[in-house]
Amino acid sequence: MELLDRLIEKWFSLGFGAKSPSKTILGVDISSSAIKLIEMEPSRDGFIVIAYGVEPLPEGVTFDREIVDVAKIARVLQSVYKKSGARSRNVAVAVSGSSIISNYIDVPSSLTSKQVEARVKLEADTIIPFPLDEINLDFAVVGQNITSKDQVRVQVVACQRDYVDRRKEVVELAGLNPVVVDIESFAFARAYQTLRSVPRL
Repeated sequence: MELLDRLIEKWFSLGFGAKSPSKTILGVDISSSAIKLIEMEPSRDGFIVIAYGVEPLPEGVTFDREIVDVAKIARVLQSVYKKSGARSRNVAVAVSGSSIISNYIDVPSSLTSKQVEARVKLEADTIIPFPLDEINLDFAVVGQNITSKDQVRVQVVACQRDYVDRRKEVVELAGLNPVVVDIESFAFARAYQTLRSVPRL
C-alpha cells in the first residue's frame, strides 16, 4: 500500500460522503498569503482545467504557513470556491514545513507487515522529535537496503496532529469535504510524474 493511501486513511476518516456527482477532487493550497484552488479532469490529450481560483488572505491569519484564524481562512476558501465555478465539493489539501518529519529505518526483510508496524512504533521515539500522542504516524517500505540484502528500508513519516486538524476544520467550515491530506513534496513529485506521462502533441 502506498504511503499516501495509508496517510489519508489514518489522518482522518473518509466517511464524509460525496455531496456532488462530480468525480473530481479540488486541489486547495493554503499558503501564507493566498488560497489557490484548481479542479481538473482527465481528457484524451491529458488534463483539462475546469475551474480555477485564487484569492489573497487577510494579514495575520497565518504564521509561517501555520493556520492561526480558521474562521477567516474558511470564509476566503468559501469565496474562492463560489467564484471559481467548481463542481466538486471534495477537497485535497497538503501539509508541509516544520510540522512534517520524515526519517528512515532498516528492518529485516523477513518481517511481516504487522511486525514492521510494531518495529516502527518501537523506534518512533528515537527518530521523531514530537510526543507520539501529538502526531499522526505512518510508514511504507520503500526498497531494499543497498548494503544488506537481508534488510529493507522503511520510510517513516509523522505530522503534528493540530496541523492536519486545522486544515480539515477550514475545509469543513467552508462547506466542503476534506477527503485527502497529502505531503506537499510528495504531491509535487506525483504531479510531475503524471504530467510527464501525458503524451505530447
